[in-house]
Amino acid sequence: MSDTALGGGSVNDLAVGRPAEWRGSAGDGGPRGSAGEYPAANLSAPDPGNRVPADADAGTPVPHPDPAEAAEAAGSDGSSGTAGARPGTPWFGVPSASRAAAAHGDQEAQDNQETGDDRGTRGDQESGGVVTTRVPGTTPAAVAPGGVVTDREGVDDREEDVLGESGEPDTYAVESAPNRTLQPLLLHSLAELREIWVPLLRAADIRSVAEIGSESGAATSLLVDLLRGRGGGKLVVIDPDPGVAPEPGDGLEVDVVRGYSPQALVGLAPVDAYLIDGDHNYATVTSELETIADAARATGRPYLPLLIMHDVGWPNARRDSYYTPERIPEPERQPYSWELGVRLDSTGAVAGGLRGEGAFAWARSEGGAGNGVRTAVEDFLTTRPELRLFVAAPIFGLGIVVDDRAPYAERVDELLRPWVRNSLLTRLERNRLDLYLHVLLLQDEMIDAARRRQREWARLDAALADRATTELRLLDAAAEAERALDAERATAQQLRAALADEPKLVHAARVANAALKARLGGHRGARAVRTARAVRGALHARR
Repeated sequence: MSDTALGGGSVNDLAVGRPAEWRGSAGDGGPRGSAGEYPAANLSAPDPGNRVPADADAGTPVPHPDPAEAAEAAGSDGSSGTAGARPGTPWFGVPSASRAAAAHGDQEAQDNQETGDDRGTRGDQESGGVVTTRVPGTTPAAVAPGGVVTDREGVDDREEDVLGESGEPDTYAVESAPNRTLQPLLLHSLAELREIWVPLLRAADIRSVAEIGSESGAATSLLVDLLRGRGGGKLVVIDPDPGVAPEPGDGLEVDVVRGYSPQALVGLAPVDAYLIDGDHNYATVTSELETIADAARATGRPYLPLLIMHDVGWPNARRDSYYTPERIPEPERQPYSWELGVRLDSTGAVAGGLRGEGAFAWARSEGGAGNGVRTAVEDFLTTRPELRLFVAAPIFGLGIVVDDRAPYAERVDELLRPWVRNSLLTRLERNRLDLYLHVLLLQDEMIDAARRRQREWARLDAALADRATTELRLLDAAAEAERALDAERATAQQLRAALADEPKLVHAARVANAALKARLGGHRGARAVRTARAVRGALHARR
């Protein structure tokens, strides 16, 4: 799954350990969905892969045994893959000197993992026999009946360190891993599965590899180191925008094809192995597989190249995703959505969940014909009984298609058996997805809560603005009232001033009247007063 798939993430339900009561839905990792659509697979068969035999009588393909169910069956008796064997050293457990040696192509160190000179011993508890398996850095020990190791002589210091008996730090402890602060929240890259597929390329003596979809270039760098460490070879990188364009040299031939697969595969000479991690949909994967098969047949190769495919588990096992939907012919394309996401508990597209965030679109439904990466691989194998599909659950599922006619088929089968029969990895992958989807749910809830807070803040801001506007209007009205009151006060002051002068005017009038009467004197004065009043009354009447 590419970086853009993770807004985040991009393991089939069976590959992640979906409980038995969940199986049979369109979203399970079975051939096509409903439990009654296909007969139950025979998980008791010793074949660790997903062979597609044909029913001689009916002429119909038998469904592929599910690796997760087989893992559960293998785990029920206490054996998961290689019983009693310690797994190969993971990338974070290799001492620095060993990592440096591997990086510079230390062939001797690599051969210790490929040859039979230093194997530990395990007992096959189911059959009661003793089967040896090799662990790097150890020598064979004495084994009692039942497969119990009775003599630890010959175990080197690294083995002692791992077991915690030498007093040295445990190189397998989680705290010994380097602090990778830029590690994504959800591991999703094909490069993270290098502990599985790099040993396969070594065991198959691969000298030419094609990588379809280079993502960030991490897997490309691993392939460059692998080929140069083995003396050189050819690397073909197919991607419209490769994350890394390696430089040729030191015996390495590099061909960078900038284009979209499967069209970019047409005309290219076949190589020994293909890493396929391009567009995760049925139409693209089917065309890629058919093009590879046609090229191998045209050049007379006796067997199909080794195919290593990412995203054969949930969510792309039974559901298409499209980076550029318009490149897929409409009849071969599922209805899709750019906005909706996917969840383990739903076969439809839902709001939330794992979504493309605009980088890619999901098919709106899970399951059914012509839908999903693993469906495409299984359909490809249906008419090719010589091919087997192995599925390892971690990190969205790794699928390996092996041709039984290849000289390395048995060795690849042996290397893959612990991974595809490991119910612990299945449970861990399911748990990883559940936790990540829960993180997405919490993030969505936090985003929704933040949006609700923002809406509430906006509502409060609007309410505060309205209140401020109302207060301003009230302040303006109060100021107007103050101005009117001041005017009334000025008028009242003038009236009070006028009333204060009235007694003086009355007294002056009386004094003047008295003086006038004195001047006019007696009868003549009184007659003059009456005449003045009469004249005044006439004038008033005329008005």
